[in-house]
Amino acid sequence: MAHAASPILLRGTRKPLRQMNNMNPTRRPRPSQAYNPERNRAAAAKHRPSKINLSYVNPRSSRLWSEYSNRRKRQFNAQRSKRNRLCPLSLQQLTAPYIRRNAVRDAFSDGHIALTAEEQQFLQHRGYTLEDVASWARIISEKDALAAANILSAQLESCGPKTVPVWVLLYTLRKEMKDMPDDFTSVVFIAVMRLLRHARDVWPQSMSTITNIVLQHLQSRQLKEGAFPKSELAKITHLLNKLINLISLSTAEHPFKDVAYQESAVMLVLQYMADCRPSLYINRQGYRGVIRIQLRQRKTTQERQWAELKSLSWPPWKVDRTAMDSELGPEHGISRAGATLARMREAGYRPFYWEKLAEVFTGWDIDQTPTIQMRSLLSSPGMMLSSKIRMTHEPWAARILSTRTIQEAWACYLAWEDEKLPPDQDVYLATFSKLHEEQRRQRMSTVIGRDESAKTMRRWPLLPGDTREIRPLPPSTHLETYTRTAPPTVTEFYRTLQNAGIDLQDRCLAFVVEHATTLDEGLERLRRARSKYPELDSVISLSRSEDVLKVPSSIYAATVKLWTRFPRSSLSKLQSHEQSADTTDTELAVLPDYRFNHDNPVVNALKLLHIRPPTDPWLWGEILQQFTASNAHTLVGLSSAIEPASASTDRLQRSQALPEHLDRYKGAMNALRLVQHIAHLQEEQNIDVTTKGFWALCRCVQNAVTASWKVLQRAARLESPLDEKFGFKLLLREAETLARESRAYREWLRCQFTSWTGEEKGLKMQTPNVEDAEEESAHHTDSPEELPKLLAVPDPASLHAYIRALGWLGDYKGLHATVRWMREYRSELLERSERDRRGEEMARRAVVALRVFLERSWIRDATLEPDPNDAAQFEYAEHSTEAASLLARARSPAEAEDIAAVREIVEDVEEWGGWPSDEEVQTYIDDKVFWETGEWTWTKWERPVPRNDDSESPPTVRHAPGLPAKHKSVRHS
Repeated sequence: MAHAASPILLRGTRKPLRQMNNMNPTRRPRPSQAYNPERNRAAAAKHRPSKINLSYVNPRSSRLWSEYSNRRKRQFNAQRSKRNRLCPLSLQQLTAPYIRRNAVRDAFSDGHIALTAEEQQFLQHRGYTLEDVASWARIISEKDALAAANILSAQLESCGPKTVPVWVLLYTLRKEMKDMPDDFTSVVFIAVMRLLRHARDVWPQSMSTITNIVLQHLQSRQLKEGAFPKSELAKITHLLNKLINLISLSTAEHPFKDVAYQESAVMLVLQYMADCRPSLYINRQGYRGVIRIQLRQRKTTQERQWAELKSLSWPPWKVDRTAMDSELGPEHGISRAGATLARMREAGYRPFYWEKLAEVFTGWDIDQTPTIQMRSLLSSPGMMLSSKIRMTHEPWAARILSTRTIQEAWACYLAWEDEKLPPDQDVYLATFSKLHEEQRRQRMSTVIGRDESAKTMRRWPLLPGDTREIRPLPPSTHLETYTRTAPPTVTEFYRTLQNAGIDLQDRCLAFVVEHATTLDEGLERLRRARSKYPELDSVISLSRSEDVLKVPSSIYAATVKLWTRFPRSSLSKLQSHEQSADTTDTELAVLPDYRFNHDNPVVNALKLLHIRPPTDPWLWGEILQQFTASNAHTLVGLSSAIEPASASTDRLQRSQALPEHLDRYKGAMNALRLVQHIAHLQEEQNIDVTTKGFWALCRCVQNAVTASWKVLQRAARLESPLDEKFGFKLLLREAETLARESRAYREWLRCQFTSWTGEEKGLKMQTPNVEDAEEESAHHTDSPEELPKLLAVPDPASLHAYIRALGWLGDYKGLHATVRWMREYRSELLERSERDRRGEEMARRAVVALRVFLERSWIRDATLEPDPNDAAQFEYAEHSTEAASLLARARSPAEAEDIAAVREIVEDVEEWGGWPSDEEVQTYIDDKVFWETGEWTWTKWERPVPRNDDSESPPTVRHAPGLPAKHKSVRHS
């Protein structure tokens, strides 16, 4: 049957436009459509009625352009009236031209947008002006979310909350806004949902404040409207349980340490649900949120007691050590998460696969045999964990993770193999992680670690399941777990899976690539995965193509970290390396004074960061940490990553002949420049620095400055001829440049600190009110809860690294400002240190570091000025004099007034333990880095004397002259 000609049809529908408009008369355009005004324009050009044909009219006629302008205005008004008939007026529609003007800067636009009388009346009726519309457009057009928030905050402070519609805030939190909800409660919940998503990434401390926005809104509704109707109670119950689930999701950087913030926010919601009349119930989603938080918490006293009674054999049944232990039954071993699971079953919710996983992590298997209670991250169930899909296998991955030794984990994997179940990537990943931790434990067992204090062991003992580290085998073979085959290594297990025709995917593939033992091995694993991920070719060859964006983020991150782990490898000698020809130096133009060595794998990592900058802040921190290693292998490799652009080719060849310990110094200084390069790229992506990233910046500054010290004091001693064949002159020039630029590094490090903690971001604002200010003040007497003072509270380790970096740079004013800042935020710092196992000890070390670096306690009282008669015999005597001058300036202690001011602040804060004693200072400086920069007895081209040499007596502490008795310094005698 033939159809008659119909009006214009919408895409994907057979209904005419006029009919669709009648069905939805309140259809509103999205603000994002303003960025693409020509998306619905036909490909073929059409004749415009107002266009003047210049073939017949003189273009220089003044009357012509006046007539043309009037005709254009009439056409524009006619089109706008037609558009208004199809789509009624809305605030979004009026804002769209301003957004379009901000997105596309028209050189012929005068910046003024005229409104029709109907549009002006529409704005006036709602109490808005053109300035308000322009400010909304600036907020929406702003690429940086922080800048948009600052504009929004300024608008609220100057004009009040009525000048900013809710959809502007929603659009700021999410670029593409969906249709507006029907009621204001849903609007508030959507805003809070998106705020929580951002808070989990960058600001976990604000979760309680964000949660209060919803609760205060519901309380105000109850005061105005009375009790909620039954239909509304069901909706609010669903929203609050969803809110609990969103709060419980893992944070980006510290998922275990940030659980205290999530617990506080969830307690607010549970308290409100209990206080409601009638009380609101918790559904499956709410129970899962509570369990997810409890699985990440530390063990309670009762849980620790039960864990200590478990036998060393498997299964770990309870073993009575005393007669009193026999009185403890199985109910004593139920953890908090296990008790919540029991309450969930009592409420009528049968366990699905997610609940089975959680039960294994609580310390009991689904058959009620004991396992090891593990602190774990249990994400929300996806499609494979849905209740509508019947799982054909039990939680074997959780069982493998809930083990203590490699024998127990491998026996669990073999039991899974015996079940003949289909391949499971989670099982493979759990097994790989256990095998990797066993290899790491064997390596670390040969390294003498730092002894933990007895106070720390008593306050926070480590039990199986508290960390991911694997335990050694039991002392008796009778307690070991039998396995028919010995546990393999990671490489052997990978080859076994490859021989069985099993392809690793996503996170499992990323794990084996990141932890490859060699660079060639990691690249080979990427090549083998090309059958599953063909786009990996672009990552291996570093080609600029759209395929790079298709690579899963986990595999991409693992590839970047793989390149940074082996800086000493040579790409030209690799058997499996392929590189695209279009990767040139133009991609890495951020360091104009240096050229990159494209044979170094670290340069490939930088290229990948330029081709596809990561969007996850934690990945930037992980990458920056790769440059903080102080081992010889990494630093020697970094020494060849970049070279000064002014250096000649023959000089570069001679510089490769430097002894290894001098190559380490060069690598440390190169690492600082590479880290600055990465930090600059991260800043260009509008990604804030993380805790790991800031610690890495401070550590790289410390390594580079100490390396320059060692080079300068070698030149100042004049104990070794500065032979050009070793390239020492080039290395000395680098050290002198770094010493002269110390002021610039101080400013850069201070800016990084203020940016990280959030002081420069204007966080001292109140919680935004979602209701009208006058109506809220009529019902609420309590002031809104204040936001946290800091965007990030420094942990003791990062604060200690920051103090050391400023100390090595000789920034005494910066140390004074830092200790004043510590006093101002001492309550936040104390709360943060209590979440670390060694937080109290590290916080005290930060205070000791203040005195050590202010007084230069490790430096001997010896002159550095060379003898002119001795210097004349050397070819580079002028460099020796310059080195001695720079080193003398760096070694000079702070003024007595500055030391006294810092000491007064330290003694004013009782929690810090007072001014460090001489014994604490002596213990602190008993470290290799201080011995290498404070002693002057080494022979040429030899390593310094080890600190544990019995023939060398340790330096003693004496007081420095010239200071008041109350401010005595520590010096070597």
